[in-house]
Amino acid sequence: MALMQAITLFAQEFNNGEDNFGTITILPKERATQFEPALRGQLRTFYASVDFDELIIGNTFFLEIATADKLPRYQEGWLYVFTNGQKEYEDTQNWRESWVVFGDRNGDAVFAKLEDDRSPIYGSIQKQQEFKLASSLESFLTILTACLVVEEEEFGFETKNEDYSFKEEFIVKTTSVVEQYESPETAHSFVQYFFG
Repeated sequence: MALMQAITLFAQEFNNGEDNFGTITILPKERATQFEPALRGQLRTFYASVDFDELIIGNTFFLEIATADKLPRYQEGWLYVFTNGQKEYEDTQNWRESWVVFGDRNGDAVFAKLEDDRSPIYGSIQKQQEFKLASSLESFLTILTACLVVEEEEFGFETKNEDYSFKEEFIVKTTSVVEQYESPETAHSFVQYFFG
């Protein structure tokens, strides 16, 4: 699937979701804007091709995706370390400048490694654990779109047991969705990041 097709299908599914916040619009042509931090590859194409003022995926796959103007703030605590509200230093020992955080899941980062033009997507829990989510942004958006459909159409958003643990059949189904596009190792990593 081509990147723009993946973006378009994701936008359609997001816009149709009743519990999502915001609206994403596909632009007629890419913006020539320079982004801060500097974006490359598939992540740059995404931000140059869409417009939104808020993009929050609700329910099980909760994820807040930064607007272009909020991208610098999303690097705080990851590349940029602050003390008392002041930027103290760049943490280039535990983080790379080419790793751009564009998503937040309850304080944990979803980021792209931009040294690869495919923009492989990872999750990080406080720089202590790293999870590969997809080998490209195209794959990540395709997987996320498919997972949102499964969550709604097959489970009716009822993905948890009475004790608030995730239903085993939902975990199995999510894993099988990811494995359609990625390796079993990446599928396991995806599930670990989103469901612990």
